[in-house]
Amino acid sequence: MTDTGTTGPDGAASHDSTETSSLIEAVRSDGAAGFDRELGFYFDTVSATVDDALSFDAIATTTANRTVAIEAVGDEQRWDRTLASASKLDPDFLVLVGAAFDDDHVALLRWLNEATHADLFAVSFDASEGDDADRGSAGQPDVLVEPSGWSTRSERSLTEKQLLQLRYWAELRDRIEGRTTRLESCEPQPNNWYNNSMSEIGYKLQFAINSYTSVLLTQLVVRDDPDGFQALADDRDAIERDIGEDLIWLSPDEAKGEGNRARITLRRDGDLFAEGSWSEYQTWMLDAGERFYDVFHERIRGL
Repeated sequence: MTDTGTTGPDGAASHDSTETSSLIEAVRSDGAAGFDRELGFYFDTVSATVDDALSFDAIATTTANRTVAIEAVGDEQRWDRTLASASKLDPDFLVLVGAAFDDDHVALLRWLNEATHADLFAVSFDASEGDDADRGSAGQPDVLVEPSGWSTRSERSLTEKQLLQLRYWAELRDRIEGRTTRLESCEPQPNNWYNNSMSEIGYKLQFAINSYTSVLLTQLVVRDDPDGFQALADDRDAIERDIGEDLIWLSPDEAKGEGNRARITLRRDGDLFAEGSWSEYQTWMLDAGERFYDVFHERIRGL
């Protein structure tokens, strides 16, 4: 991938900020774990916007010669300018990147894709948080909105990493089906997570592999129930004693980019590309998942 620079036509820096620099570094990331692979692209060049009249932080060109405009968004006014710029530049795709998107924003962008045939992506991603050891799945781009029918387009063929994810979760599913457990098997998908029900709305047991930071996660995800999360947090000492390990407790306010979600996480090192270690990783996930289910299930029912 080629970096074509970050200056405007007169040599002055364009959209020069720490946030923009972090974003550009993220979208320039090469290899199977690259930002572009998460969207289903292969970026050839990435540069900052060369026209200050356009409100974009970066412009990328894919190996299929498609133009992708990328903008870090933080408020509704910036959204307005970005959408106006898109009408002028008319890129093939527009990618909005933010640390958090609320449900109304997600619903609006999905409606725009369906009603206007816009090719919009919304990606929850905080490039500055990727190395924070106290965050659950930080640093991993999460595609919240994608263009209508994107999964069937030719450029969306599975990448090397996605094929590995699919195989890894298929093996985990087979191991769940082959043992007596309260964990549920479900259809594997080429994602970085694999979810299990906790039999209560708003609560799920999630296994995940963060390929950016080479970390495995087993976690309870709590959605739209901050009081329920707080009730569990109040019982933290007993819960960690029953689990047998210290956990990472991420409240809704701390879980940037996750909407009104909280996470209680157990983590360890693990590399998706180390296929020889998959059996060890899956054994850890199954053991941790069963402990999570046993410890949290009755507590959640009692909330």
